[in-house]
Amino acid sequence: MKHFLRKTGSIAIIFILGLLCFILVVHLVVRVTASFELPKNTEFLIIGHSHPTFAYNDKLIENTVNLSSSAESYFYNYQKLKEVLPKNNIKAVFIEYTNNQIIQKMDDWIWGYEKLNQFLPWHSSFMNNEDLKFLLKKNNSDFIRVISTSTLKNFKRILTFDYSIGKKFGGYKKMERTSTAEELRKEALHNPEIKDSIGISDNNIEYLQKMVDYCSQRNVNVYFIRSPQHQYYVRSNERQLMAIKIDKFKNIDLLDFDRFPLKAKYFADAGHLNASGATIFSNWFNGLLQKGLLTQKSKEDFVKKELETVKKIK
Repeated sequence: MKHFLRKTGSIAIIFILGLLCFILVVHLVVRVTASFELPKNTEFLIIGHSHPTFAYNDKLIENTVNLSSSAESYFYNYQKLKEVLPKNNIKAVFIEYTNNQIIQKMDDWIWGYEKLNQFLPWHSSFMNNEDLKFLLKKNNSDFIRVISTSTLKNFKRILTFDYSIGKKFGGYKKMERTSTAEELRKEALHNPEIKDSIGISDNNIEYLQKMVDYCSQRNVNVYFIRSPQHQYYVRSNERQLMAIKIDKFKNIDLLDFDRFPLKAKYFADAGHLNASGATIFSNWFNGLLQKGLLTQKSKEDFVKKELETVKKIK
């Protein structure tokens, strides 16, 4: 009996060690062979969650790549920056800074199973031990589950030689839906973010700070942007959003396009532009860059003046 138990224990240990080796080798191969090179003329990156994903059509914005991804927290934005910046000659990064990115719910966007399963496989091969331990500590059971998923997905990348940035990594997406003002008003009345806006995600804000610090270390300029949102969009935590900006990021310019004047028909919903709205806004944003937005002494004032001009024309 003892001999049988020893033999079974040895087999189990060999199996576990073999499995760990397979996991490590798969992630190491992807780490070594992956390519994060962007088009050679790329000078600017746009990064964030769904708001910039649907707002900035980078085909209409010169020398710019939009790497935003829907439902992506600052934690995974940070991983993405660490992967892309060393391989490209980026001059500036535009990071979305808006109302729902500071709320407590963002914690679930970092280590909740759904988002963990969605984003970790793309970044697990490149993450440092500190960030891996952070996820393990916050949600150890789901982290272990997702590591197996990550290993299988990365093994598939090896088999298919899929080592470059793909659509799942991030990028501009079209939203064809249109809305009416009445639809947006009703949406606002039943928006779950009204309740979600209670509380602050210190974890998400901490990783925003890490993004700013990382860019600074690489001599890359950082600007916060707030993409256009309809007047009915929930902004119940506006004071908190601006207080955090003043307290923690006072030296970062906030290019606030929140109230960019667009009719309801250019929105898919209160927080997202549709394709037509994105075309109008992206062309206008490209015009700002061509007018020398980033060379202005006060970029925030320059944006405000340009917005006032648009409102008068409208």
